[in-house]
Amino acid sequence: MQSSSLTVKVVQQLFVRFSNFRSVLIKNVQQPKNQLHDVAKIVKRQLVALLEQLKEKPTEESKALCMVLVKSLFGPNSLTHFSPKKNQDLLFPISAQLDSDQVTEYIEYLSNVIAKPDLNEFYPHDQVSSPEKDDLELQVQIKESVKQKKMSCRLHGLQQAASVTLMFKDSDGLTTQHIMMSLNLLCKASFTSGDNLEYHKNAQFKLFGLIG
Repeated sequence: MQSSSLTVKVVQQLFVRFSNFRSVLIKNVQQPKNQLHDVAKIVKRQLVALLEQLKEKPTEESKALCMVLVKSLFGPNSLTHFSPKKNQDLLFPISAQLDSDQVTEYIEYLSNVIAKPDLNEFYPHDQVSSPEKDDLELQVQIKESVKQKKMSCRLHGLQQAASVTLMFKDSDGLTTQHIMMSLNLLCKASFTSGDNLEYHKNAQFKLFGLIG
């Protein structure tokens, strides 16, 4: 069995520094018709095995890595991020290693995703040049596309906030304060004016499901 420090370096090199490798893996894992789908699933299983190994005896180094992974690997864009719901085998050994301060940091991160989603984070390859001023139709299309992507990011943040008890079920870092922080996020999203009805209903559904 390789050392924890070496395992951290391997995972960090492949899934943090080599963003192209990560993108190719995610894309092929989540698209069964792709030729590399079976190979990508094997690579993902190996990643899960490495993370499970780190989970047995978390170190400061591995916890710092998992803080990066929990933000960078999961999101609403299936071409660049894993779906948290469909990839819990990968999510849980990551979230299990986060301590209390890191859980707080993660929920604060979700708050920012909900309030001011950064499309460069979740849709890094979708940047388009500004259309000509007289191309009104294209301007409308781009504006609507940006709006939909931002909503997808916000709904992702809400879903993760509603899932904190499940997500951190194996972590010693989860506290009642974190649950209250998540409830507060969902309450604001449910009842703050200015958002569309669909967004409010989605937030309320998640809120009532959490407290019900």
